[in-house]
Amino acid sequence: MGARAEQLDFGGSQVEVGEDPEAPGGLVCFRCQELKPVSEFHRNPVSKTGRQSNCKSCMAVYSRRSMLGKRYGITEEQYEEMLAEQEGRCGACGTDDPGAKHGRFQVDHDHQTGAVRALLCNGCNTALGGVKDSIPRLQELIYYLRQYAV
Repeated sequence: MGARAEQLDFGGSQVEVGEDPEAPGGLVCFRCQELKPVSEFHRNPVSKTGRQSNCKSCMAVYSRRSMLGKRYGITEEQYEEMLAEQEGRCGACGTDDPGAKHGRFQVDHDHQTGAVRALLCNGCNTALGGVKDSIPRLQELIYYLRQYAV
């Protein structure tokens, strides 16, 4: 194995980081160093094992942290602080259901300045995106809904 390979002890048996995917014990994640089933690693056809070196859970955390920093300029800790300040609710409608497939509130930001505003549920974030943050358009939609209210 390469320079990153190392021996880890799991219940008396030695396994290598990135061990063969057919090994009965699975693979050891390079990031969290946990022994996990092969199914917990994304496929990687160019890897010696045919799998990523980091498990799906670690990849998701790394990917999210990277995205928060690159796209919005905030850390995971700042995201969690915002969520706590909002009492675990959408900054617009107040629901405690993020409504997204990943189960997390979305970072709302001003598309012109890039400034982060709040964390929103999927529905509110999608609605704002659909009207391109236009207050006049939102007012027209409110008027429209009132006009056809039952």
